[in-house]
Amino acid sequence: MLSIIMLDIALLKLIMQKTKHYYKCKFPISTVKDAHTYFLSLLDSTKSISKPTNLTITQGCETWEYDTFEEFITEYNDADKYWFDHIGRESEKRLLIGGIKSTVTS
Repeated sequence: MLSIIMLDIALLKLIMQKTKHYYKCKFPISTVKDAHTYFLSLLDSTKSISKPTNLTITQGCETWEYDTFEEFITEYNDADKYWFDHIGRESEKRLLIGGIKSTVTS
């Protein structure tokens, strides 16, 4: 399952919110990069942009927390579980991308 959520936190109580889950789907790296680039374009360029707050990849029994989006995206394809969370604190917007590799049995 893959979840992508983009929120405008300041308007959260005033607007309808939609969360969409994509089951049995894992987006290509280019799509994740495009989503992050789009998110960054929504932030106020006159204010400081914080680093992502969570860049976690689990492979087997190991979980790694990365420092940069580039490190995260390098391991994304091989991840059994992944979580990316970037909060634009000054602009109060948030991008969440998370998923778990699912095993399909017949």
